[in-house]
Amino acid sequence: MFPFSDKAVVKGPVDLVAAVPYLLGFHPRECLVCLGVDGEGVTVATHLRLPATPDSGPDWMVAARVVAASGHQVFLLGYGPAEQVDSHIEAGAVVMATAGIEVVAALRVHDGRIYCLGSGCGCSPDGIAFDPDASAVPATATLHGVAPLADREAIDNLLEPPSGADRDHMREATITALRRMLRALSQSAAPGAEMTLGAMLGAGPPPHVVASGVTTVREALAAADRGEVLTDDAVAWLATVLLIPDVRAYAVRASDGSDQQRALWIDVTRRAVGVTAAAPACLVAVTAYLHGDGALAVTAIRRSLAIDPGSQTAQLVADALEAGIPPAAFRAAITGRD
Repeated sequence: MFPFSDKAVVKGPVDLVAAVPYLLGFHPRECLVCLGVDGEGVTVATHLRLPATPDSGPDWMVAARVVAASGHQVFLLGYGPAEQVDSHIEAGAVVMATAGIEVVAALRVHDGRIYCLGSGCGCSPDGIAFDPDASAVPATATLHGVAPLADREAIDNLLEPPSGADRDHMREATITALRRMLRALSQSAAPGAEMTLGAMLGAGPPPHVVASGVTTVREALAAADRGEVLTDDAVAWLATVLLIPDVRAYAVRASDGSDQQRALWIDVTRRAVGVTAAAPACLVAVTAYLHGDGALAVTAIRRSLAIDPGSQTAQLVADALEAGIPPAAFRAAITGRD
């Protein structure tokens, strides 16, 4: 369930379309959207890009699995002109019906109007005017702290690293942090052991190093709750201790989907350098997933896997997203909490 969807009253197409940006987390443009619903409200909002070529199509099968995991009804919306949208919405409706999902309504939104794509519905082919200010949904969402970004690309930009002197300083801080970790591990290494950071991490860090890393994560989460921004040195050390599997696992279990945690891991992902950015990006995905922000979760997990393709944790999150596991079930699986 989305943070405000049980509070917003949807009385018709205008309210439904007005709600979409707040459900996705961004204003949709030239795309396809699936809103899965159950008896209580919207359970999942999925965004599909319009195909780049006429002979390709969106992956409606994946969308159907995502919807079916948490409900058996769906609203299909297409954003763009008829020649770019209608055939894809029709194909999506067929896939949903084949999967046993009822298509409640199929709509196209273009140039300030909403068009019904359902057959035999009796709606005017000229559509109806869409004015988001005519709906109470945006005000309700804003009241609950939900503010959509300008577009899908803005989500990608959330994780873009800084440049110039800021990036140079982070590189220096990261080198210092990695050397600090190497010293801590080498003090407990067995005689004759390979003294590279990767080898010592793979051999299993000693308990006191793991405990110190867990403390670092706890302190960072507490600072985030207080609204504090970490220094470059603190970010570099936090990202470095997350290279330790047990510390990374603790950070995943401690995830709660809060705005504070999501902001923390976005900030750390942006500033972390090289391989140290993989785990923070995975934690962005986890916290976004728990919050119901699928678009950010997908963006972050792709970033994490691009940096570290062998990460089992990141692959687990990616598989859960593709399978459409509801956030509540995902929370129980990774944290042991309902």
